[in-house]
Amino acid sequence: MSRFKIETSLSLSLLLLMFAGGVRAGTLYVNCGGKGPFTSIRAALKALQQVPGPSTINVSGTCNENVVIQSIDHLTLNAAPGASINDVSGGNADTVDIADSTSVSLNNFTINGASNLFAASEFI
Repeated sequence: MSRFKIETSLSLSLLLLMFAGGVRAGTLYVNCGGKGPFTSIRAALKALQQVPGPSTINVSGTCNENVVIQSIDHLTLNAAPGASINDVSGGNADTVDIADSTSVSLNNFTINGASNLFAASEFI
């Protein structure tokens, strides 16, 4: 292989590594009750667990799950028209529980289920 090709390959490899290491945000799409890589908010949160924010999860459909957002900062969950989160614990757990997280926003969701969904201090 010529020196030019080796240097070009090495330069491209280093460039790709620099971009991969600089990933700091993610946008995921959840289709609850549908098809796709993410069919629950829980699965999307798991995928974002090691990704520093800001991150966004766009949700459509009816999500029948109790959502725990833990140790994820700078997170926005956006609901498509009609999207909802429904308690499946029979009232034994919060429908949405936010712990050890800052700058978390839930936008336009209908949330059905247990009371005490979250404390205002968790949104600072």
